[in-house]
Amino acid sequence: MLFERQKCLLALVDSLGGDVGALDFQKLLFLYCRGVETTPSYEFVPYRFGGFSFTCDADKRRLIEQGLLADEERCWKLTPASRRVATVAPMVRMRMDQFARRHAKLRGDALVTTDISSGDRLIQETLADHVHGVVGWESLSTLTADQQPAPVH
Repeated sequence: MLFERQKCLLALVDSLGGDVGALDFQKLLFLYCRGVETTPSYEFVPYRFGGFSFTCDADKRRLIEQGLLADEERCWKLTPASRRVATVAPMVRMRMDQFARRHAKLRGDALVTTDISSGDRLIQETLADHVHGVVGWESLSTLTADQQPAPVH
């Protein structure tokens, strides 16, 4: 049995071609959740390479265990079985397909730039919530990717 959010993950991977790099997928999912969904399916925290969702990461491991994603650390790749269960409401699928077409050529650095500019408010709010008191708010804007606080496990 899959959660609706897990079906959405599979459907989004399918809309994106069925095989997406892991870093790119996290950024695309961030943009999708913040830009398309009314209520985001996943929460994101600032991370070394942009927004990261621990729930999404746990869902990926679960989908691999169920044989719905290939067991590959650096990519999200559908299996033949996953295409049968990657069903979402037609309007949701239409929005996913539109999103995938709009972001078809964005990968790597171009995607990270879009990620940061599109999610600037979220990143600032998340940083404020998670590191307030550890790093002064005024200095957060000067942090480089390698200086950002690591997430708590």
